[in-house]
Amino acid sequence: MWDTTRIRYEFALERADPALISNVRCAAFVDHRVVLIDTEESGLSALPGGMLEQGEPWQSALERELLEETGTRPLSVEIVGRIRLWSDADGPVRPYLPFPEFHQVVTYAEVEVVGPPTNPVDGEHVLSVQLEPVSRAIEQLRDTNPFEAQLLDLIGEMRNERYRRESEGSSL
Repeated sequence: MWDTTRIRYEFALERADPALISNVRCAAFVDHRVVLIDTEESGLSALPGGMLEQGEPWQSALERELLEETGTRPLSVEIVGRIRLWSDADGPVRPYLPFPEFHQVVTYAEVEVVGPPTNPVDGEHVLSVQLEPVSRAIEQLRDTNPFEAQLLDLIGEMRNERYRRESEGSSL
């Protein structure tokens, strides 16, 4: 269904409309490195995530997707913004998801590695998981996924700014 479907999207530094949330994406950080995954379906990505299950809050979907795709558990989560999408498909990918407009919640998280990705049969097929410095991850993504490279650059800057403010506040 997605192969012939046109999707338009826009990113904004604002919260997603809860009634329109269908997906979640997350840049997962272990110390000063970001988790990169390579999947059979999507290739290299620094923003693992996916669709919500029926009745599932986005926070639970985020935890599930991180475990499935990266083998990590979130310790803290920050909302970055939302991606607003419009589809010209005949209907939603799953009947319970909003359509034709839907939102992805974009986040970043401090995570801990708890094991290999659970890689469920009905999910994306994870080929590898890597931890890379943000600058290197951005370079790796730049040619194959320029939007995600730009988004990771923004997230890295936001995360650094948050840590800078926190360290200034603790030294007063």
